[in-house]
Amino acid sequence: MTANEVVQVSSNGRITLPGSIRHKVGLSEGDLLRIEVSEEGQIILTPVVAVDRTQAYFWTPRW
Repeated sequence: MTANEVVQVSSNGRITLPGSIRHKVGLSEGDLLRIEVSEEGQIILTPVVAVDRTQAYFWTPRW
C-alpha cells in the first residue's frame, strides 16, 4: 500500500509531513531523515539512525 499525500512548501522552505505518513513509517519528533534527489528530480527521504560518538568505533570497517 502506497501512501499518497500533497504538502505545501512554506516561504522558508519547510514542509510538514502529515501524521498519517509519520505514523506509517514510525517517525517521531527529533528523528533524522537523509534527503536525496534522484536524476529524475524526485526527492527521497529516508529515516536514519545517528550513532553515538562513543559507539562510533563499532561501525568502523576494522571492527
